Amino acid sequence: RDDRVAAPDTRPWRETIRGLGYQEVLNLTIADDRVLSALGRSVDEHVAVLNPMSPEFSHLRTDLYAGLLANLKHNLEHLRGVPLKLWEYGRVFRKPSTPGAPSEEQRHVGFIATGPVESSNWTTPARPFDFQDLSGDLAEYLSFLGLAVRIEACDDGGYSPLARGRLHASGLAIGRIGRVRDEDLRALGVRAEAVYYAELELGLVEETRGRDPREKRFIP
Repeated sequence: RDDRVAAPDTRPWRETIRGLGYQEVLNLTIADDRVLSALGRSVDEHVAVLNPMSPEFSHLRTDLYAGLLANLKHNLEHLRGVPLKLWEYGRVFRKPSTPGAPSEEQRHVGFIATGPVESSNWTTPARPFDFQDLSGDLAEYLSFLGLAVRIEACDDGGYSPLARGRLHASGLAIGRIGRVRDEDLRALGVRAEAVYYAELELGLVEETRGRDPREKRFIP
């Protein structure tokens, strides 16, 4: 009997995300403690690495946010006046709810975007990427997976109060979405007026698909 766990086939929905204009990035699962500190996050909430390669990389990430924000900063330093849309698929780690138990591992997908959506011309000024653009991209991505998404307002302090919400599908909260806080942009030196971010927990997405399987039908 083969007891190996088969890796999920992510190729179809990866192509969907690329079709929406997002460029894939890959970060270490070990967080940069300096970035966490700049963002006001406590390393005590992260799983510690027993034998870290350096003092600055001694904890596992709990989400994809810090890495994607650092990626955005790096790219903005080389690109100006163009839309910038990045995404990442990866594993995150949470401290166990029971002392002595192994850390909890989850699969997440994150999206971050900024910049103009439409170029300016002699009749219309350039329109910046906004909350509706990101929510529309997520709706299209989740529609490919057979899910209808709904956004509910929330008071998540990790996002700007100007735009933030929880993503729901089939009665289950599967992720969050919102505008990046101005203080986070200043902390990392990100030169952008408005940045939008969303993150989904793929385990919950798969559970939701199991609750409400939708068969795709085609008609002439």
